[in-house]
Amino acid sequence: VRGTVPSKLYDYLAAGLPVVYVGGGETADLIRHIGCGVVIPPTDPLHVQQQLLDFQQLPLQVRAEMGRLGRQAAEQQFDRAGRHRQLV
Repeated sequence: VRGTVPSKLYDYLAAGLPVVYVGGGETADLIRHIGCGVVIPPTDPLHVQQQLLDFQQLPLQVRAEMGRLGRQAAEQQFDRAGRHRQLV
């Protein structure tokens, strides 16, 4: 669904671990923009399975950098106080 990002994504980013997202839309765009993980198109189950296996084979340094980028985005762009200020 375009125009929505699940709020739990921000918790995942704050955890400092790489995100694996199966889907599209704004959430996929955000993950790609930040560089905090991989986006897998929801085609067929065997494709998704292969992409997950490929992700597991990425070097640890690459996955750690994805997590670092996600944490950095959570701290700099998506903190609760900043979100609250945007809503008020």
